Amino acid sequence: MTDYYRVLEVAKTATSQEIKKAYKRLANKYHPDKNKDANAPTQFNKVKEAYNILSDDLKRKQYDAQFNRSQAEYQFNRNTGGGWQRRGFDNFDAFANDTVRQQNRRSRAKRIYINITLNQSYTGMEYVLDGKKFHIPKGVRPNTTMHVYDTLVTIQIAPHDTFKRAEDDLLCELQLTAIEAMLGMEVLIKTLDNKQLKFKVPQCVQQGQVIKLSGKGMPNPEFDNRVGDLLVRCNISIPKLTKEHLDVIMSLPHRTIIDM
Repeated sequence: MTDYYRVLEVAKTATSQEIKKAYKRLANKYHPDKNKDANAPTQFNKVKEAYNILSDDLKRKQYDAQFNRSQAEYQFNRNTGGGWQRRGFDNFDAFANDTVRQQNRRSRAKRIYINITLNQSYTGMEYVLDGKKFHIPKGVRPNTTMHVYDTLVTIQIAPHDTFKRAEDDLLCELQLTAIEAMLGMEVLIKTLDNKQLKFKVPQCVQQGQVIKLSGKGMPNPEFDNRVGDLLVRCNISIPKLTKEHLDVIMSLPHRTIIDM
């Protein structure tokens, strides 16, 4: 049975903060985008697997109990001429399946769903459950399940009027007239933390063209220093124009501001 404490290079008495700190360090070390060693993806997955178990209080207790039993419980195997044969789970799949079964049995009557807004997901928030406060981390993803005070809490995120989420990226649509697309402009967008974000639409932008604003998306809930991008898709409408319209358009300044 895999020793997840050894994988994360922490003691069995490690606190949740020590486990989280070790995970961030090792995940950053072995992340395939940074580490080109052939074994890095395998090690990265092991680190992630270990963290998924040890960062959850219930799963950690079940793992500790099973690990201790697998080390201590033996039975005499007479069919092989004697010797001691270890009992317990020899692979993670068997342990995970048993963990899920036990967790389902124990928490069947203790599962709740919390509905939050995309704005609250962006900033993170404090939530009170049965008079006890717990923290929902910024960037939390839809359908994330947290173990809180012997209750399984699943986070559901309501649709947003302006933004859609794709992993850690945010997507939105920008409506432009043909003149605005040709001349270019500045745009103001109200962000999920109620700030104003200004960016430029280049001249002669094309229908369906996507403007990428790096680092303006959702925070990554696992890595504090990672943020997704904001992707703005330009939709251009072409009106029917009369000569009077054309005269007015030609008198307009070449840059304007749209408040989304």
